[in-house]
Amino acid sequence: MGLLIIHAGGDGDYVLVHTWIEGYMSDLAVFTGPAGRPDQLRPGHAGLAPCVWVAALLAHERDAFSRHILDTAAPLTDRIADWSADVLVAGIR
Repeated sequence: MGLLIIHAGGDGDYVLVHTWIEGYMSDLAVFTGPAGRPDQLRPGHAGLAPCVWVAALLAHERDAFSRHILDTAAPLTDRIADWSADVLVAGIR
């Protein structure tokens, strides 16, 4: 279970893959490359963090995951369906 963010930044393109792993833990992989060159995406350098706009998307994901997966006793299939439908589409500046 996870989230994919594609961000066309002013200094290049970014792809972030945020996955929920065991317990309450998550993993974030950041790939970067020249604008418009997806074939040149590479893992970002150590310490690279999301910009303020992408951080807002990750905050939405955290809240949606907590609300739909962790904070309810509904059957897992219902929780996953509700979480999957809680999508935030944003035009990032």
